[in-house]
Amino acid sequence: MSERNTLDNNTSQILHDYASPNVKLLVGRKKVEFNVQENVLSKVTHFQKCLNLGFKEASTKTIELLDDDQEGIAQLLHWVYTGPMSDIPCDKTSVNRSQAEVQRSMSLVQSYVVADNYSVEGLTNRIVDIFITYFGGHFPIPSLITTLTEAGLETCRLRQFFVHHLARAIADARSGCARWQDYIDRDTDWEANIKNLAPDDVLDVLKQCADLARARKPLPRYHHCDWHIHETTQPCNQKKTANKG
Repeated sequence: MSERNTLDNNTSQILHDYASPNVKLLVGRKKVEFNVQENVLSKVTHFQKCLNLGFKEASTKTIELLDDDQEGIAQLLHWVYTGPMSDIPCDKTSVNRSQAEVQRSMSLVQSYVVADNYSVEGLTNRIVDIFITYFGGHFPIPSLITTLTEAGLETCRLRQFFVHHLARAIADARSGCARWQDYIDRDTDWEANIKNLAPDDVLDVLKQCADLARARKPLPRYHHCDWHIHETTQPCNQKKTANKG
């Protein structure tokens, strides 16, 4: 009986959300249009305030987001509507990174920028977890650090993770660890990509490298849960996939 009541309540909530009026979002310089149910959009606090605190958007039912990335907003809306977000596709049998992996990584970073801007913590946490899992077996993508820096997110948790992971990979490679050798042998551009980072990004990576070198002892196993968001008291399952460099 309780299961039926739960189903009925969930169904009522869905009908309530989708029965609400549409709000028009105009995104980016080209003003790409998204039509979103008001009750769904109001799940994001920023938009809820726009529509309920007497701003002009409340009467026009139009919100302009001219400085935002179209893909980032699309991913944000996908999260608001459905909740789940897919991982980065990858072929674990190959050390070569596919174009689909790179595109998905860039898309997730743009989504993180938008989610951080609108304080959607559930989405930012999910994106960090996706990268934690993905980079557990993949060499870092240095350009992602610069993307976050250019967005003004120098101190965000995702950028801190990228910087730490890149520094760790460099330190492992310098120590002769075989973990990244296949990537380094095949990806001849990785050093050039690091050199092309913005000066502040290079400095942050070098500081991390110096901190690791200063320890003067073998690097400890790197556990994903160092960055994972712990939302329960249960043991962190990210420890099971710790790097074994």
